[in-house]
Amino acid sequence: VVSRGQGSWDLEYEKGFGIEFLIDESTTGSQRVVMGHTIMPPSARNQAHVHNNAEVVWTLVKGHTLHFSDTLQHDNYKESECHDGTFGYVNPGDLHVGINLSDDQQGEVVFCYAGVNSKDKAGNVWVDPPDVVIEHLAERGLTLEDLDLSRRTE
Repeated sequence: VVSRGQGSWDLEYEKGFGIEFLIDESTTGSQRVVMGHTIMPPSARNQAHVHNNAEVVWTLVKGHTLHFSDTLQHDNYKESECHDGTFGYVNPGDLHVGINLSDDQQGEVVFCYAGVNSKDKAGNVWVDPPDVVIEHLAERGLTLEDLDLSRRTE
């Protein structure tokens, strides 16, 4: 059993979000799954990206978000407004983005990468440059420094 606060926090993995990796090869000796907890600060978004080597399942524990997904060929675009209790699935290699629609409440997501045992083995490819996160915040009068990721478990 691994409790929040016992994992490995990564504030750079998905720029704009804070992610605590709780289940993986380093914490539990997992052979085929990675699980974690994502903090989505108010008004934040992440870069469009793919996980080439992992199926991704997630649930929005808290928040009001927008989730975009598509294939890299752009032939299966989906846009979903999500609320507490929404579950999602992303095929390996599919593009996806999360955006916190709230200006004052953080969102929280619990996710699982199936088929790999570390974030480094997920085969991530960042489709958007990191600047997209900074530009998204700037349009809302915010900077990365305004995202108080030290408040990880409100």
